[in-house]
Amino acid sequence: MSLAFLSKLGLDDDEYRKLANLGASTPAALLGVRRAAPKAFDDLLGATRAREVTARLESLLTSEELERQSLAQPPNMYPLGAMLGTKPEELPRPKYDIVERDRLFNELRSLRQSRHPSQADKMRMAELERRLNALLESR
Repeated sequence: MSLAFLSKLGLDDDEYRKLANLGASTPAALLGVRRAAPKAFDDLLGATRAREVTARLESLLTSEELERQSLAQPPNMYPLGAMLGTKPEELPRPKYDIVERDRLFNELRSLRQSRHPSQADKMRMAELERRLNALLESR
């Protein structure tokens, strides 16, 4: 992996080592690291120094790489990282007994995990399926 581009950034030995350890092999790749985790990059070099290094990295890019970098910019995000619209309506509570549903389902799942169910187990599974379906359909 060629890190020759790092020598064009005016880095001291410590900064060079830190950036080399990030594993980016090109200026575009290192800019990608910076854009993917800007706070971590700022913490690595200090905010002011990180901005200086970013400007120098951008000066090393070809016009095509600069265009790709600008297209790769993520949209502005909201504080939690998601763009939210209106709050969705709350789902209505089911009209069946959730505890009973879970009990039937858990017993059915337990019986289905048996490798060689007996005839009585098969009959019990059919009964549980019937009861579970009836419960869920009784809206």
